[in-house]
Amino acid sequence: MINYLRLFIDLCLFRRPVSLLPKSDGLLLATALSYVLIVAISMTTSGALTAFFPTLIGAIGWILVVGASLYLVLRIKGFSERWNQAISAIFGALSITNIIVWPFLADGIETVQAIQAIMNDNSDLRTFTETEVTEIYFFPMLVIASINFWQIAIQTSILRQALELHSQVRIKVTLFVFLFFFNLMIASILNSFFAY
Repeated sequence: MINYLRLFIDLCLFRRPVSLLPKSDGLLLATALSYVLIVAISMTTSGALTAFFPTLIGAIGWILVVGASLYLVLRIKGFSERWNQAISAIFGALSITNIIVWPFLADGIETVQAIQAIMNDNSDLRTFTETEVTEIYFFPMLVIASINFWQIAIQTSILRQALELHSQVRIKVTLFVFLFFFNLMIASILNSFFAY
């Protein structure tokens, strides 16, 4: 198990190829389950989403949509046998990065709520000094945004490897932009169904 963890960390750091992962249904199930539980628990304990069950259903919906979409793309390109490795790599790597972002979620939620209060001109909001605003508001949002971009870069790398695309900059940028908007679209759709 430690070897798998090291392999997923190396995938997150772009040190190892996806092809080193075994084609294992057990590994796929373990990574999907870990992703769903980490997302559901981190989002509800941080206050991002308040109800556990709808968050759990939303995370399951995300893995189903991403898994089906990846299978469709790989099948069209003639690489459907790589689906198990690619989707396991995505779920495992995203599980690790979601554990990393977890401590910053509560502060990120507080930041969003404070910014909304400032925008709505709530007089009960205490005034902050410039240093407090920078420390309180900027840092957690910067960390969360950075990790989100890192997650999309990981997905881009995994997809590029699974599809055997050349390592040209324009291909990487295209995949990155596509995955960014694809993830945004899935999150928006699932949020409208399951968020409270």
